[in-house]
Amino acid sequence: MSAMQSFGYTTINYFETEGGNRAAVETATHHIIGEGRELNFSQVFVFEVADLRVTRMQAYEPYGPHGMMGAFLFFGRLTSRFLKSRSQPAIAP
Repeated sequence: MSAMQSFGYTTINYFETEGGNRAAVETATHHIIGEGRELNFSQVFVFEVADLRVTRMQAYEPYGPHGMMGAFLFFGRLTSRFLKSRSQPAIAP
């Protein structure tokens, strides 16, 4: 944590149980690490509360599929980006 320059969270969605003892928060994060590099990704936090104290908290980040499925997805997106950039007309100076 000492390598982090700043933490930033913007709430996208908030869900709470009727009794108020469980909640989930979807956030867009914007962190800056010590050397000034920005990290932007979505994250979900799940909370449980008892006696006005957080008794459980878990964080989830949207990791893509791993293994062969992840490789197919990566190359598919790369190919799509490449083809899209080639189909756009050149801008005249």
